[in-house]
Formats: sequence, structure tokens, C-alpha cells
Amino acid sequence: MNLLQLFVIGIIEQLYIANIPVNKRFCYKTFCTCYENGLAVCSSRSLEYVPKFPTFVREVSMINTRLPLISENTLYNLTFNKIEKLKFEANSVESVSKNAFRFLKQLTTFEISEQPQLTSDNLKDSFTSLQSSVQYLYFTANRWALLPDKMFDSLKGNHIKVLHLTGNQFKNLDCTIFQPFGRLERLHLSNNKIEHIVLKEFGTLLKLELKNNFLDIIPSFCVSSSNSSSLLPNVRTLDISNNYITTFQKHAFECLPKVKVLILDRVNVNILPNNIFSNMKWLRHLSLNSVGNPKLKVIEDYAFNSSTLETIHMQNCRFNFFIGMCNPETIFSLCPKLMNLELINNRFSQNDKFLQKLFRPLSNLRWLSLSSTKLSKLPLQVFSYMKALNHLNLAGNRITGWQYPVDIFGNKSTIHILDLSQNLISVVNESTFPRYLRENLQKINLGNNPFVCTCDQRWFLHWIKESNVTFLNYPLSFKCAHPPEKTGTILANFHPTDDICIPWNPLYTMAIILLSFFVLFILLGAVAGKCQTNLKNYIYLIRLNYNRRQGYLPILNSDDFEYHAFVVYCDADRTWVHSELLREIESNNGFRLCIHHRNFEVGQTITCNVDNFLTKAWKVIVVMSNDFAMSEWCQWEVDVVQERRRKHGKDGVILVMLTNIDSKHMTSPLRILLDSTPYLRYQRGVGEVLFWNALVEALNKPIGHPPVAVV
Repeated sequence: MNLLQLFVIGIIEQLYIANIPVNKRFCYKTFCTCYENGLAVCSSRSLEYVPKFPTFVREVSMINTRLPLISENTLYNLTFNKIEKLKFEANSVESVSKNAFRFLKQLTTFEISEQPQLTSDNLKDSFTSLQSSVQYLYFTANRWALLPDKMFDSLKGNHIKVLHLTGNQFKNLDCTIFQPFGRLERLHLSNNKIEHIVLKEFGTLLKLELKNNFLDIIPSFCVSSSNSSSLLPNVRTLDISNNYITTFQKHAFECLPKVKVLILDRVNVNILPNNIFSNMKWLRHLSLNSVGNPKLKVIEDYAFNSSTLETIHMQNCRFNFFIGMCNPETIFSLCPKLMNLELINNRFSQNDKFLQKLFRPLSNLRWLSLSSTKLSKLPLQVFSYMKALNHLNLAGNRITGWQYPVDIFGNKSTIHILDLSQNLISVVNESTFPRYLRENLQKINLGNNPFVCTCDQRWFLHWIKESNVTFLNYPLSFKCAHPPEKTGTILANFHPTDDICIPWNPLYTMAIILLSFFVLFILLGAVAGKCQTNLKNYIYLIRLNYNRRQGYLPILNSDDFEYHAFVVYCDADRTWVHSELLREIESNNGFRLCIHHRNFEVGQTITCNVDNFLTKAWKVIVVMSNDFAMSEWCQWEVDVVQERRRKHGKDGVILVMLTNIDSKHMTSPLRILLDSTPYLRYQRGVGEVLFWNALVEALNKPIGHPPVAVV
């Protein structure tokens, strides 16, 4: 297919896709899919060229197509886009032409992988057409066994930062071949067959990945045996996991001044020697998962001597933390900054003193995982010394329970996440977890334990329902194992009731009856004393209703008088009158009261105002209190009220006892008035509604004229 034919096809495809909206997820027949983020993916063995894409496409992945030759013509349709990333995977590529990429000016990432028919020699010449904008190169799973001399020389001066050569078949690798990459930051050489590697000085390299190879020793990172300068002075991450290394040489990890992350998973060493990591002054994260062949056997006293180490992962090492295998007093004593420790699938002594010595130096520990370590009990006075512990994983052990939670968790807990799943815990009650631990918990996993569905579980079910703690995997992983008839029942479906869990004793009935009589007696005495005021008010209301049945009819609107009542009170009681009395009587019930602070005429004497407004009011409300009794002016008003009472009868006066009057302040006229006229007592709270109802009833005007004087 020549250039003219490709041009014509490109014009036709452009017409086809011109009307496709950007948000659609297709862009060329059924072979390709375009996404809003600018990615186009094509996959079909029927596709034998690179089609044309919408202009918004910036990334193209050709996967499992048929492209034996990659040339200028093959990539011509990409010249209509600003392609930044280009990937060829499993395309049966056999050859790449020298000038294949010269028109891709914005290309930053180039990948060609799973092309077993393409040799590294053939690809080498095409590098001359790669632009200086390229930063990421991926040549993975191409089955290359060798890299030709000066393979990357034509890329000298380019800004290559990342180089992936994973999944090939290199055995011996001399890293001088990467000399042209003066700015290389990450070099990935995993999943090869490298048995021997010669490192060169990489001043800019930040990450080196050598996992899944055939190395039997740690390569030297020093310039020479006599020169301790580092070949990798700025590397932060080093991954040498899953190699055939059986021993760590004494100076294996020297000349790595800035490594923070060291990954040594699945290496075959059986001994961790003293001070092996002590020269790594920046080391923060150490991964030793599945170390040993078949298991890790010995950890020497000061193997973890590191003043900077923060994380140790030692999963699946099947190491026995016993006397003779390690020294509990020294193993973690020289890593004071350790915050994360994962020891999953190892074995631990059940001796409390051994575990105390082992973990007590780790006062800054925040994350501890001891799952699948065959612990049959929780160690005493271990977690209580970890004042910063936030996450504790004890899943997959043989723990049945514990008797002294304070000795386990201390009198204060910082644990937020607790995993006790897949143990042998059958009952959880209030004493299982101390209150302070429950208050700090955010998440807990108790799933896959053999719970018993009995009344002993009532507290636990209540805790699950009422607590703010998140119970992970609840309810499906919380099932009953006992009694036999409940086996397999989801704990959430077990509802123990009081009838089942609290058998009734006849003595309880007798005790309840006796207690009820006693309580009733006490209550009657208390009610009699407490409700004396309410009883008097109730009797007052009954008397009013009796009078109504003798011929009176409540009339809320008074046409005979301007005011329903004239209020007599002392200044000390003004707040109650203005706020409580006016609100209830006027605002809520529609009566009109005469209040001297509000209604008296300015310029008139008080006595004139009193005489004048008394004639305009149907009734008189007298608000009495201790302050009222002490007021000389109020005593004069009592005389006026008495005169009013003689003319209109006792029903023309409504007496309200706001507060009790001391005997020393009780005057003779006031006593005569109280003895001869029924009165209401005000009491806030219980009985207050009764008081207001009685007062309203007393103000209701009967049919006919006001009462006449009693002669």
C-alpha cells in the first residue's frame, strides 16, 4: 500500500468520523474505541494498518493487530493528531523502518512489546527518528536475549527518564549500554533471566528493579573494592526480590547512601546477619516477604540495626520467634522509629515474658499485624506499652478469649482498627473489650468465629446495633456454631428475648407486690405534700363549675365593663404579671386587664386612677406575695379591695397567691381577706395548666349583672 493509497483512505475515514461526537466511545468501525480522555484502542487481527482518529486523540494503543512493518506510511494517519503516547502490543511486527517516527513531533511515550519476531538489531536503527520529546520507553516481553553494541547511542541527548526492558531473556547484562541515557530515573529489568549484571554509574537513577531474575549474589554497588563511592548515589528504591540469592555478603548493601525502599521478597537466604542494613542511612521501608528456602531460620541479634527504619514486612517467612532463633531483647531494640510491622504467617512463642521483651522497644509502633501466627492467647502487657498503636491485626489465630482485658490493652487505648476474624471466639460480652477501647474503635472484624447462639450473646448483639463502630463483614461472616440446632444461623437473625433468657421466679412476684405497696405509699405521701397547691386550685375550679350549674354561663366578651379585671400587685412582682399573666390571660384567652403600669392616665394621682379604673373593671385580681405583704401601698389597696368585696360580693375578687407570705408580714386585713375569700395558688411546672384554667373560669362573666354586695 503506497503513500497515495493511504492518503485516499485517510480522507475517506476523516469524512466517516467527522460527525462523531467527542463523547462517543467508538471511532473506527468495530476495530477501535476512542475515549474522552484522548485514548484510542484498536484490537483486531483484521486490522493491517493504523487508521485515522478524531483530532482529540492523543494516545494510541494497537493491540493484537497485524502490522508486520512499521514505517512512515504505516503511521501516516497519525500525523493528523498530536500523538503523545504510542503503543504496539502483539502486532506480529517483524521490522521497523529507520524513519518511522520522524513525523511524531509530540511523542513522549513509546512502547513496543510482545513482538518475538522483532529483533533488537532491527529496532535499533529506528531510534534515529525518535524525537527529543520522548521520555518513556517500553520494550517488554520481546524475548530479546542480547542488546547490540551501541543500541541506544542514537538517543544520546534525548530526555529519556524511564526504560522498561522487562520480560525478555537477558542472561548477562552490562549496564554501560545505557550510557547514552544521561537523565535516566527509572530502570526496569525484571522478569528476565539475568545471572550476572555489571552496573555502571547512574547519577540520576532513582529506581532500579531487578526482581524475578536468576541472580545468586547481590551485585556490587560500589565503584570498586578499593573505592567505596556509589554507582547509584541517588537511587531511592531498589527491588531485587525473587532471585536465587542464598546469602547476604557482609557488605552487600554498602554504597547505597539514599535508598529508602529495599525489597528483598522471595530470596533464598536462611540467615539475616548482624548489621546488614546498618550502612543504609536513608532506609525507611524493608520488605522481606517469603524469605528463606524453605523458611527463614535465624535472625541474628542486631540484624535490624537501623536508626531510620520505619516499616518491616516479613510475611510468610514461617520464621519461629523462639529462643535460639532470635534474641527477643535485641532483635528490635535498635530500630526505634519503627512504625509498621507485618509478621503474617510466622510462628510465635506463647510465653508472655518472651513477647514482652520482643515488642516493648517498639513504643512508636502504629501498625502491627500478627495474623496466622498460631497465637492461642493474647499476650499480657504487650499492646498496652504501644502508646501509638492504631491498627492491630490478629486474624487467623487460635484465640478463644481472655480474662483480664486491662492487662492486655492497658488502661488507655489508641487502637482504631482491630481484626480478630477467623479465631475461636465464641462469646463477646461487656468485659471482653474495655470501655475505653470500645470508645476509640472505628472498625473491628470479628467475622468467621464460632459464635454460640445463646443468651450470653445478648450484650454483643446490642453493641453491634447501638455502637458507632463499623463491624467489618457483618452480618454474613457472623454465624453460629453452637448449639447444634443453630449451626449456620446468621447471628443477626438470632433474637434472644427476656422470656427465654430470664426465667421467672414466684418470689419475684411477691417482692414486686410488696415493693409496689411501699412505693405507692411513698408516692401518695409525696403527692399529698407536693400537690397541695394543685388540690386547692382544683377545689377552687370545682366551686366555680358548681356556681355555673346554678345559672351562670361563661361569656368571654364583656359589654358592661371596659376591663375584665383590675390587677393589684406590687412592683416586685411586675415581671410575672407583665410576662406570664398578660400572655396567658390576654394573648391566649382574649381577656382585657387593667395594669397600672400600662393603663393609668398620666397626670392623675394614683388614688384617683385606682378609683376611676376600679369602676371600669368587672373583677379585681389581687396578686399576693411576701413582697406584697410588706408594701404599705399594697396594704391600702387591700382596704380598697375589701370595700369592693363588700359592694359586689366575694366573687368579685380573685385572689392569687404567687408566693407564700411569712407569718411576720401577715397583717390583720390581709388575713381577714384570705380567710373569707377562696384563693388560687400559683405553681410553676406540674399543675400550672390547672392554675390558668381556674383563673380563666373565674374571669368568665355570668349572665346578668355582676354580683351584688353581701349585707
